[in-house]
Amino acid sequence: MAYIESRTLFEVSEIIEFEEESLSIKLKNIKYCVLDYGDELCSQIPSSISHEVSEYTFTWVDFEHLQNLETPTDIQFHDEKLVIDGIDWDDPELPKEVIENLGPIDFVELGSDLEESYEHLDSIDYADFPKSLLPIIKRAIEEYRNYKTEQKI
Repeated sequence: MAYIESRTLFEVSEIIEFEEESLSIKLKNIKYCVLDYGDELCSQIPSSISHEVSEYTFTWVDFEHLQNLETPTDIQFHDEKLVIDGIDWDDPELPKEVIENLGPIDFVELGSDLEESYEHLDSIDYADFPKSLLPIIKRAIEEYRNYKTEQKI
């Protein structure tokens, strides 16, 4: 149920097996998503990403239907192959697209939240954040500083 309202940041599928005799394809699907619940690293950024790996077998009635990727006659989900876990932001296996697709982020709001948490923008300890997220954190601080200057706060 948690995945019903999740936001997928990156998803990829790959064919891992093709059986010409049975006209079936075994497919591995890998998904990285943000769940609506869980710990947050800071405002708008979860502490980790949900990582799901699943496998399916699709079977078609004839080669023409397979070739055109029409609706298969059978879909088998291999629940024994299902893996769901969390993955850290600095995990070397995390695709760069996950971070690129993290938005939309309200950088001014994030900067404000960081200032409130650390009591001052100059007190922010960058070591508290994964290295992969530092560009986002730094951009939020810069945009919030600019906002404060423009608003004369």
